[in-house]
Amino acid sequence: MMMGTTHALVGFAAGFFLTQDPIVGAAAAGFAALLPDIDHPDSILGSRVRVASHIFQKVFGHRSFTHSLLALFLVSFLAFLLAAWISNEYPAEGVKIFEGYKEEMYVLPPLENNNFASSVFWGTLVGYASHIILDMVSGGVSLFWPSRKKIGVSLIRTGSLAESLFNLVFAVALVAYVVYRNGT
Repeated sequence: MMMGTTHALVGFAAGFFLTQDPIVGAAAAGFAALLPDIDHPDSILGSRVRVASHIFQKVFGHRSFTHSLLALFLVSFLAFLLAAWISNEYPAEGVKIFEGYKEEMYVLPPLENNNFASSVFWGTLVGYASHIILDMVSGGVSLFWPSRKKIGVSLIRTGSLAESLFNLVFAVALVAYVVYRNGT
């Protein structure tokens, strides 16, 4: 498990750069980047919802279901539905299911659609995915759960000097880019 700050920082940046609405995308991605570690009671999120964390850990173990492609798409889709319901905004187009019926339903919002629900979906997707990718370079995850086979390599050890340096360089580069982009 990489440190929560690493996940949040990289997720935030992914949402900022890869979504149409950088504020909503970054917020959704920063939060979503913490979600996979709900299966670990000592994580940032797990320590705040300890009962749920213990249940996830007992049922699935660490870096299994919550670190899988299935969870990535399930959580992203649920975040989209919740955001669409809250905002009462549905994308004008996307990948449709139930086409031709009175009420059409979209599976994926278009990336270029700049509404709240689409930004939450894509922010959640890239933030959650960034967590999985980071954990893949620090040991491995059950990417294709229910298969328990771990996929990944051990390039960075959690809590190591290398991870701390990565955070520092990444944060400085992110701030420098934002300052440069805004001309300040």
